[in-house]
Amino acid sequence: MDFFKGNLFNLLAAIPIALLSTGTLVINIYLAKYGVIDLSVIDGRAAFVGFVCLIQLIGFVVFWLTLTSFSGSFGELKIICANLAFKPIAYSVLIYLFVGDIGGLTKIDRWGFEWHTGQIFIGAVTIVVGYIMFFIINPFLHDKHPKSAIFRGLFRRVCLAAIVFGSGSAILLAILVNEFWLVLKTYITVSFFLFFWAANIWAARSDMSAGAVIEPASLFSNDGKWNVLDGVFSLLVMMGALLCYVAIYARDIYPHESTNVGGGLYAYSRLVMVDGEIVSGKIVHSNGEYVYISSEDRLIQLPISNVREYRYSTENE
Repeated sequence: MDFFKGNLFNLLAAIPIALLSTGTLVINIYLAKYGVIDLSVIDGRAAFVGFVCLIQLIGFVVFWLTLTSFSGSFGELKIICANLAFKPIAYSVLIYLFVGDIGGLTKIDRWGFEWHTGQIFIGAVTIVVGYIMFFIINPFLHDKHPKSAIFRGLFRRVCLAAIVFGSGSAILLAILVNEFWLVLKTYITVSFFLFFWAANIWAARSDMSAGAVIEPASLFSNDGKWNVLDGVFSLLVMMGALLCYVAIYARDIYPHESTNVGGGLYAYSRLVMVDGEIVSGKIVHSNGEYVYISSEDRLIQLPISNVREYRYSTENE
């Protein structure tokens, strides 16, 4: 805490730098598959992209650690194991609800059945409702008399049923809708990192509660005492994990998020040039000078000054 107090202004000054660098990295990792590197994206949009990327990660870490404790009891280990599977499913539903293409969920023919993916997503939302009811409303219910205890037991079962039903619906949706699967896969990966970190802390606390003396072991000193190199190594590991998340986010989530929420999914795909020519394709990137369009097997770079009008594409066009 003293470190944060003494370096408060330095930490605040580092926030915009972190947002800009993260956003620039996300955009360029996404553009790399098209063979484009654009360092001129260091602007307000890059900061917004970095903010959306990092706020999703921070939100997931906070959500994953909610109601998770590390005193070393066996009951806590069960919660940590449950977090590994259920928390990324619930959080992915929330992310897809706010930044995914919900309007794009439609009927899909698969395995000889017609699936209504919109209705399946509504079922998946019940996992979020179940979590809210179980972890927020349930603690306020009190067992003061037998009838209250019966009601609370029934309430818990309903919450758990909603969580299980919503999880099943979300898994089915991930099988049917690739965009949702990419979101779920991203947060399952982050969940594995958090699980091993939390399990390591739990194991150490469990040994300490049993009377064992746990001291940080050094990887770089002969006497085994923690030193500066160990702190630097730990910081590098955290930065590496963050870079892994940014790379996965840029590859799997960013391309399917609307530009309105800091993503790379542009709404327009038909450009009318000043000479009347119409260029159709997927807009993959735009900066202050050029707009890049992926059309069939080629990438087209057009000066923005030559674009007269942006239009939506329709299926008959």
